[in-house]
Amino acid sequence: MSWTQWRKLKSNILVVLCGGAVVLALIPLAFVLFFVVGQGISSLNWNFFTHMPAPVGEAGGGMANAIVGSLMVTGLGALFAIPIGVTAGMYAAEYAGSRLASTVRFAADTLNGVPSIVIGVFVYGIAVLPFKQFSALAGGLALGIMMIPIIARTTE
Repeated sequence: MSWTQWRKLKSNILVVLCGGAVVLALIPLAFVLFFVVGQGISSLNWNFFTHMPAPVGEAGGGMANAIVGSLMVTGLGALFAIPIGVTAGMYAAEYAGSRLASTVRFAADTLNGVPSIVIGVFVYGIAVLPFKQFSALAGGLALGIMMIPIIARTTE
């Protein structure tokens, strides 16, 4: 057996072993998924989406406040980020050779690399602590800051 054939055989054996490991890891995950879906599918009805959560220990309840809150935070984030991101992306595309366009690109790439926890702590410092209360506006601001570089680079 030549050296090339030996390497291909070893590669094929390792590919099969890796595939087996993936299948072995997916089996318990599939069982958990099917259990959760099987137990939870009966709870999905119109009331689940339109009613407020029930107190702990009581049957029923829904997710209306979570759905509305998610839509509010996402909407506020988009309202904040889309105009800034699209403007920055258009500027970077139109004036591609200029120094400011390079700076905009660098700032977007740098902001894209900032961990979300750092952005959250920053927004906590500027939007929660001064007003002494949490708000959807603070969450929308944090989400908007995370969206700006993605929108800017996508627009470009």
